[in-house]
Amino acid sequence: MKTVLGFLNTLKIRYYLLIVFLLGLVANNNLQKKDGFGTPFVADVDQYYSILPAAFTYQDIAYGFDNPQTWNKYYPEGTYTQRYWTTPYIEGRRITMVSLGMSYAYLGFYIPVFLVEKVFPNDDYAPGYSPMYILGAKLFVILLACINFLFVFKIAVRYVNKLKALLTASLLLFGTGMYYYFFGEGLMPHATLTVLISIFIFACLKLLLDGKLSYLPLLAFLIAWIGLIRPTDVLIGFFPLCLLLKKEARINLLASLKSLKQLALSVGLIALIVVPQLLYWKYITGSYLFYSYKEETFHFTTSNLFDFWFSFRKGWFVYAPLCLLILAAPFLWIKKISFETIGVFSVIVATSMLYAQWWCWWYGGSFGMRTMTQFIPFLVFPLTMFFNYSTVKLKALFFVLAGFLVYQNIMLSRRYHLGYIHYDSTTYASFLPAYKGNTLPFDFYGLLEKPDYKGARRNGKEFEFKEVFNVERVVSQDFYVGTLTHKINPAQGYVVSKVYHKQAYDNVTLVLKVVNKYGQEIFHQQKYLNRSNFSSTGEGFNILDFTFEKTDLEDCTVFTFVYNPAGQKIELSKLELTLY
Repeated sequence: MKTVLGFLNTLKIRYYLLIVFLLGLVANNNLQKKDGFGTPFVADVDQYYSILPAAFTYQDIAYGFDNPQTWNKYYPEGTYTQRYWTTPYIEGRRITMVSLGMSYAYLGFYIPVFLVEKVFPNDDYAPGYSPMYILGAKLFVILLACINFLFVFKIAVRYVNKLKALLTASLLLFGTGMYYYFFGEGLMPHATLTVLISIFIFACLKLLLDGKLSYLPLLAFLIAWIGLIRPTDVLIGFFPLCLLLKKEARINLLASLKSLKQLALSVGLIALIVVPQLLYWKYITGSYLFYSYKEETFHFTTSNLFDFWFSFRKGWFVYAPLCLLILAAPFLWIKKISFETIGVFSVIVATSMLYAQWWCWWYGGSFGMRTMTQFIPFLVFPLTMFFNYSTVKLKALFFVLAGFLVYQNIMLSRRYHLGYIHYDSTTYASFLPAYKGNTLPFDFYGLLEKPDYKGARRNGKEFEFKEVFNVERVVSQDFYVGTLTHKINPAQGYVVSKVYHKQAYDNVTLVLKVVNKYGQEIFHQQKYLNRSNFSSTGEGFNILDFTFEKTDLEDCTVFTFVYNPAGQKIELSKLELTLY
């Protein structure tokens, strides 16, 4: 064993980075989220990314080119009316909800590919979406993981030996949400923010503890970039504030602030990040400052902190229990807690309390609590503290438990990618099958609890007006089987209808209708009762699910039923109508 450890200790960090790169390629192939055309520029990512083809190819950052005529050249006709997730503003100009922060990061792979395709054009694909861009994006996210691994190692090696530093970097990458948000959805902001925050921590230590005054401009640049991508993440400032409790840190900061050269460079780098965003807003909206999230906001009169940490829908410590284990370690040696570790808890508590009060505290469709991913580099400090003070037996117990949690994290990440963990409606009952086999249970969708987006957006209170109606065990040959009718509360805005059945039926559908007070139909949809792809026996049938949202539901009535035009003998386990 000592021989193996000795050999590992002699290897240079570049060999470990090569291992991370190769493992990243495998993980990315198993986890990468793609759209229907095989590109990773999906959902929120396409919104962050869209400004690049808009600026470089179409020279139109107001998205006037975003129309069917543009996309019919590259995609099946009717696929897109508008490809990009934008909002109309003034004079026909459109704007994305997100800032330019992530677009800056994407330039790292976009510009090289753009220049290559200038020489070797590929007109078979929409600009920015060819296989070259897909390859560039893949390499980009894996390189992000390697850069982050390097800086986490550099931070850890200040406090522990090389092997423990490597173990620290490895546990945080493969045992927490970093794993999925680097290799599964690495183009989302979290991987980039994680790297920026890792470098930020490193620069804080260099400036405040080592007195390297030249790191001040880098810190200014990082905090500006981080703040542009996600303004609330500037709460990482609690970390250097806690370091300033040390006398030498205050002396080093004052010395750096006395340097006009360092201050001027800091201001210039901040302007480099911020000014293009201000000019973009001015061009599109007529104002240098613009809040693009509209009615989306924080609700400080409610708190979802317990759910934020421990719910099966998205709880941070449910999906990344290794983080909880690491954060608990310093309490074994309270008297030895360093200012660095105090800074860690300040950042974790402050960001958790704030993010738990966002109207959508579960942050939409995602794996675990994605908004805490970028703060995981801070866990270097409690983890290295554990390595320094724990006994051999305690370390052995930790390694056994940590090894299991790393395995669980990798397994759950894969299960989420395959759809065995729901993106926004997971409950304890639906979470358990993620540990079993490779199929979903027959009643998987019946075990979910759909979030009340409208209620949360309105006042932060989910399920304030939730009502559930169901008909149990129906056997009938009627045309309209198991009809459920209810008047909608105007505050309600989501309707979900489900049917549970166990037998194949020809030409039988589940129908959901909404009518207004004049009897006019304002919504109508139906789905066939087809064979399920998720039954473990291959004989079950799916639970059909409708979602209806309308902002004005005054005096409206919703009803759902099974339509049986041939008068077959129908047997239902349950017919359910849920109003949120």
